[in-house]
Amino acid sequence: MGRSRWCATCWPATRTGRRWKPPARLLRELVYQQGLLKQGIAESKEAMRTMMVTFVERLDGMAASTGQFQSRLESHMEAIRGSRSIADLGKRLDDVLEDTASLQQQAQRAREQMDAARAEVEAAEARVRELETQLRDAGDLIRSDPLTGALNRRGFEEVYEREANRGEREGRPLSLAILDLDGFGRLNARYGHAGGDTVLRHLVETARGGLRAADTICRHGGEEFVLLMPGTPLPEAQAVLQRLQRLLAAQPAVYEGQRIVTTFSAGVAVRQLGEDREHLVRRADRALYQAKCDGRNRVAVAH
Repeated sequence: MGRSRWCATCWPATRTGRRWKPPARLLRELVYQQGLLKQGIAESKEAMRTMMVTFVERLDGMAASTGQFQSRLESHMEAIRGSRSIADLGKRLDDVLEDTASLQQQAQRAREQMDAARAEVEAAEARVRELETQLRDAGDLIRSDPLTGALNRRGFEEVYEREANRGEREGRPLSLAILDLDGFGRLNARYGHAGGDTVLRHLVETARGGLRAADTICRHGGEEFVLLMPGTPLPEAQAVLQRLQRLLAAQPAVYEGQRIVTTFSAGVAVRQLGEDREHLVRRADRALYQAKCDGRNRVAVAH
């Protein structure tokens, strides 16, 4: 345990020595989907711009038609004033009615076209919103563990950098704990990988139920997790972990009708000002090793 398994250029190792990482196929698929979504958003926005230009052009056409009608109406009025017979007046009236009917037809067509354009723009806006939501979801998947929903290494690093910078500015403590399920290999052998997956998901659900909204749980390999607790001094962080141990004991996972009681060991350290992430993780990792040596189902504090 003297050498950290958490180097900056690799995915963390499990206690069996295997390194866990998201399947390459999953990452390639997510990146591909992101590319398609970004392209779809760009195309939808361009279609919206085209439709808006067409909409304005139709308004201009409607205004021009109205202006032409006004000019023709003035011409008809002049002709009516100069009419010498009932027949001339009747013809002028027919011309006025014909022009009015033509304008009404143009107005009806323009209204229908504008309604259609508005519907198309609204549909494009809805499509953009849908694509943007899907793009955010795809980005979240890249930062999350697909099995448990906890953050993965990338997500953890983003949250850690933000909270560490905030701690430096405000002088607030930042506690980090490493959790490792006890006897997970035996559990997998007894219940199979599906049973093991159930336990991993149950641990994350239980932890979220016992943590504050500001706290974060991350999966860093196999049966190993990290808790990040901003603004939490070391004694309080230790108490949080012990409370989670009690919650996990009181609420066993259930797999195919069987209750699976699990425990975890943990090491916890509080970040010192100026301390880098790798050094903080190594200190918490050494404390975890001490908790395992002390009999498991324990929380050890790094000093």
